[in-house]
Amino acid sequence: MKYYILFFKISFIVIIITFITCDRSTKEQIANRKIELNSTNSEQIKLSQIFSSADIFNLSTNDIVFERPKKILVKNNHFFMQSKTSIIICDEFGYLVLYLFRKGNGPGEYIGIADFHVEDNGNILINDTEGRKMIRYNFQGEYINTINHNLVSYNFIKLNDKIYLNSGKFVNPQSEYEVNVWDEDKNSIVERYMKQEKSLRYLSVLEYTNFSFFNDTLSYSQSFSNTIYQLEKNQTPPRLYINFGKNNLPKKYTERYTDLRSLMENFWSSEYASRIDGYREGRNFLFFAYSFQDKMPFFWLSKKGNDSYHFDKFEDDFLFPGVIQKTGYDFMPVFIDENYAYFSIDAYRFIELFDKIKTPMDGKWENQFLMEKTTEQIDEYSNALIIRYKIK
Repeated sequence: MKYYILFFKISFIVIIITFITCDRSTKEQIANRKIELNSTNSEQIKLSQIFSSADIFNLSTNDIVFERPKKILVKNNHFFMQSKTSIIICDEFGYLVLYLFRKGNGPGEYIGIADFHVEDNGNILINDTEGRKMIRYNFQGEYINTINHNLVSYNFIKLNDKIYLNSGKFVNPQSEYEVNVWDEDKNSIVERYMKQEKSLRYLSVLEYTNFSFFNDTLSYSQSFSNTIYQLEKNQTPPRLYINFGKNNLPKKYTERYTDLRSLMENFWSSEYASRIDGYREGRNFLFFAYSFQDKMPFFWLSKKGNDSYHFDKFEDDFLFPGVIQKTGYDFMPVFIDENYAYFSIDAYRFIELFDKIKTPMDGKWENQFLMEKTTEQIDEYSNALIIRYKIK
């Protein structure tokens, strides 16, 4: 199976952002920032405005059928990829190292995989929402132990010896907080953040991601809030506020409803922008997506030049020149580090986009040979591809 690196482009928008100069500490840069966006003015960009190149990896999974990964981690020169029920590991050359599938109710088994983490020693820690537990396996896929936290939770992040579990609005008898910090040594919750409002427990929305860790600071985002918070010593000071001006969601908007379906139906047809998701930050970038009517615009800040891009359409001029695509969950980055942004795409969609290329195949297109070779090696039933872009 072939995995390709898809470049994510971001279009430029005139935006006002309070950004502290780069010679000050990163924490100072992050503190008290405010981004002002006009949700009616998202634009179209080329990915080459944000990225400098695209790489293609040949990932061979030995004919194992694997759905499009919802999350990828790159660690110790290996690709760790997650689906709902399995983990696949490939080495830096794309060869299969491990296919971890332990679905079941027995010892060392899980009902499903909501999220996963790779520890420094290569052990894999997965969170099982329905099983209300975490399971640890070694790099060879051998079962090590189970953490019975008994929390309905999905996304999580492990920092040092603490595991930050996001329960969102889901009800847990032992905790009325959205984020619960589990200490494995003490076998208990040691910190709690963001107390749930009982009237809003119907807002059990699964976000793409909730946590971002950068420069020793942990950030947390939640649906229908335009504020990114810091989590530190049981306190939640604001880290970043996204202001949509007249399109801001009214504070009491979610209190008008008692079920998620009615809320979403009205939200999609309203004039309001909200639902910040996918927030990530690094030394060189800041990224998030949000919802506005039938769009899901992206925002990318390049810290090196303090250039910002706010877009809802893009042209991937690396791989699919001349083809205009819409932003959305199908094109959310599944992993970003300081150098690269990774995306996953279904094989059938990859072929569809290739067939739409209007640029003449005259040898002037830098990636022409790469794309032709790729499409020869896949069909619509092939496993999803992974595309990586180098950040400028």
